[in-house]
Amino acid sequence: MAGFQEIDRQYFPLKDIASIKKLFKQQLESVFEPDLALLSIVVGAVENSMTCNRTFTVQKDKTTTEDNNALEDDTKIPAVEYHIVQALYAKFHAIIKGAVDVTQYGVSKFATRDLVKKVSDVIWNSLTRSYYKDRAHLQSLYSYLTGNKLDCFGVAFAVVAGCQVLGYHDVHLALSEDHAWVVFGEDGAETAEVTWHGKGNEDKRGQPVAAGVGSHSWLYVNSHPVICSRHMEAAALVSAINPNLNPTTDAVQVQLLQQELLWSLYDLGHLAKYPMALGEFTRCGWNSGTPRQVSHGSRIPWLSVSSQGVGETLGHLAKYPMALGNLGELEAANPTPGRVAPPQLFLESSLCSYTYYNNQHVYPYTYQGGYYYQHNMYKEAFNSWANAGDVIRQ
Repeated sequence: MAGFQEIDRQYFPLKDIASIKKLFKQQLESVFEPDLALLSIVVGAVENSMTCNRTFTVQKDKTTTEDNNALEDDTKIPAVEYHIVQALYAKFHAIIKGAVDVTQYGVSKFATRDLVKKVSDVIWNSLTRSYYKDRAHLQSLYSYLTGNKLDCFGVAFAVVAGCQVLGYHDVHLALSEDHAWVVFGEDGAETAEVTWHGKGNEDKRGQPVAAGVGSHSWLYVNSHPVICSRHMEAAALVSAINPNLNPTTDAVQVQLLQQELLWSLYDLGHLAKYPMALGEFTRCGWNSGTPRQVSHGSRIPWLSVSSQGVGETLGHLAKYPMALGNLGELEAANPTPGRVAPPQLFLESSLCSYTYYNNQHVYPYTYQGGYYYQHNMYKEAFNSWANAGDVIRQ
């Protein structure tokens, strides 16, 4: 991991979405692994500055010249200054390194359960108790460092970022569709709870994910969670961005930021094994109403867009009736090679779950069903929801 001091100041101040994309691109393509603390602070600063105690108008269809100028303005954000990010970054390092003496945990390059629990205790014990843990905009290290507040995902992410600060590269996020924990050790063989989920679960910090009935529940996606790499953890923090001002209104700039960063991650192939992020990516894109043209086909390695049909070459749909059913519609709605449209992305999401996670993820189908329903394609929506029911039935 390259320290923040090694990051070129040319990226700051961050005044628009393009400048943040450049910073992410530098982190994602560096010879060092992405610095989770840095990226979470930057993204959290933008989200919080534009959603907390701010009023924005709902995004409208921009078709006139005047509206196109307004769209350009939507890419502007309140400036994120270098010295602010540097101070918060240094504060996080000081919190972790000041409380955790790594010499107490041996000389192994792999983290131990005691070390992971210690880091989680440091995060947990510094949180403010007088708030609801599932409020919006509490998932980033910016929220933690400026208000001592984190939601469930935020705690798990902070633990992984804290272990990265200490030089442990084996501690990674494990994500289900409604919970987060960590894996660590050689080959990621060990698991540990580090956050809450339900009453009393704070006492489970440091304990392994229990084998048996519990691990086969929906909460743990029937023992088929997404085990993140560093780049997938960067995708997770972007996927967790919340543009909501209220239940009915989004901050347009935050939504555009999330969409553009997800495009960058998609283009680099970092969403290929992350069905939830693919679903969020597609939902984000269809809500914003900004279709995207790309010069290549899908970045999912076993799925390609061509005049011969999606996935035909490798035959990955041969035993997948739902995907085969969608293929005809996808080709009809998407005849131009290279266009990545919502139906294709939903297909990629469900294929990802089917291929890598034994079809144990529900959200790819519920996202897909919601898309079809909103486009008055009720037969297809019911088909998607039925597939979601088949997953839950397991």
